[in-house]
Amino acid sequence: LLVSGIQFTEWEMEYGIVADTCDRLVLDSLRLFDPQDVAAYRRQGIFVSGLTNSRITNSEIANVPGNGIVIRGYSRRADAITIDRNYLHDLGEYWKPDVDVDAINTDETAGAMANITIRGNVIDPIADAPLDLTGDNYLVENNVIIRGGLSVHRQEGVKLWSGSHVFRNNYVLLNNGNGVGVAVRHRPVSAKIYNNTFYRN
Repeated sequence: LLVSGIQFTEWEMEYGIVADTCDRLVLDSLRLFDPQDVAAYRRQGIFVSGLTNSRITNSEIANVPGNGIVIRGYSRRADAITIDRNYLHDLGEYWKPDVDVDAINTDETAGAMANITIRGNVIDPIADAPLDLTGDNYLVENNVIIRGGLSVHRQEGVKLWSGSHVFRNNYVLLNNGNGVGVAVRHRPVSAKIYNNTFYRN
């Protein structure tokens, strides 16, 4: 199933796009921006659950107060998903200190997720963490990642939780000059972090 070339704006529901229990879904060349009531932090971009062999590519998500892309495994294990060549920016403008806002967010407590590739994206949220990733066997490579300058309660640019992960060939800018580029949490099986550039301004 291919969904391509659509622009979403001023949506009223929590998410701009929702996909559940799909195989071989491709979301390509989409543009999501400016939902209604942008001060409502629960307005988010793309929500997918139970996807397998799927791809989110060549899309832009901007001016969304909540998360950009959310992956879950509620209905079944989310597996073999590629997120590549997207531009995610200006997320979390109305961010609150007690609310998580991430450009790409996965949560293993909401079902199993594995074999996810995040490649060649430009990720520039306003607040909180660019990537908050749980699950197993993630490959994060060749991205430009800018940590939001408003994040004060979270001092990590990228969060990798448990599992086995590879984080390589990324450029990470710590926008407010504090914290670390990558944080590895909860005793991962394996975390390989190499050939990255970290810059603090």
